[in-house]
Amino acid sequence: PKNMLVISAYLNEKRIIRLNQLNVKGIQFDDNGKWEDELMAEMEQIALLSQQKVDVVIVTAVDVEMGEILKVLPDSEDLRINDEVLFYQSNIINKKKEKISIVVCQQLRKGMVAAANLTTKAIEMFNPDCVIMLGIAGGNKKEVELGDIVIASDAIDYCSGSIEGGGEDESIEFLPDSQSIPAASLIMRQFRKYKNSTELLRKIRDDCGDIKEKKDISLHIGKMATGPAVIKSKKFTEEYLRKHNKDYL
Repeated sequence: PKNMLVISAYLNEKRIIRLNQLNVKGIQFDDNGKWEDELMAEMEQIALLSQQKVDVVIVTAVDVEMGEILKVLPDSEDLRINDEVLFYQSNIINKKKEKISIVVCQQLRKGMVAAANLTTKAIEMFNPDCVIMLGIAGGNKKEVELGDIVIASDAIDYCSGSIEGGGEDESIEFLPDSQSIPAASLIMRQFRKYKNSTELLRKIRDDCGDIKEKKDISLHIGKMATGPAVIKSKKFTEEYLRKHNKDYL
């Protein structure tokens, strides 16, 4: 089922929030009939959303990301969906004079599980052709500079593996078992074609008004490490990530 409802007299605010995190709607049963109104409102909402179809869904994790997206889409409207998550809808016109419908939403909590839950919910609600997620990425300073375009040929989960040791005379050691997800070959073929297109890269640079230094930008293709934690340690990057895969961007 795409939608699940739980009606119970034993629900409280904490349990309803927990159900929402699992993409399940919780309605507290009562004797005054208020639950009936909530149920009817939820059914009407489900019926309305089942008819919706958008082109793009953008998922954000933190306030600053949501704020920047809404600056780019100043005419966004709150969809007022009966849900703890905020959903905003906007439309843009592309170069072919076609209308592109966009829905923007923000996770209630940080982390990969919350991102997966919200993405699944948004796909079921809006049936988008494309899902985009904003996030934080760091790079190897020797090769990648601020403003450059980074394309992941492979996404590698650096947190997969096991933690061992920790006895009286043992140090704790992490043994990696990295899982790699490659990008589609047809998509990578297009990016490789653009890699040496000086004219295209210069146009992208010129269209980005926030770049203070109007320097040339580059397009890099390589492997990207991904995980639930933000890495703020150069030592971790050099001695751990690049130790296990020298091709990381």
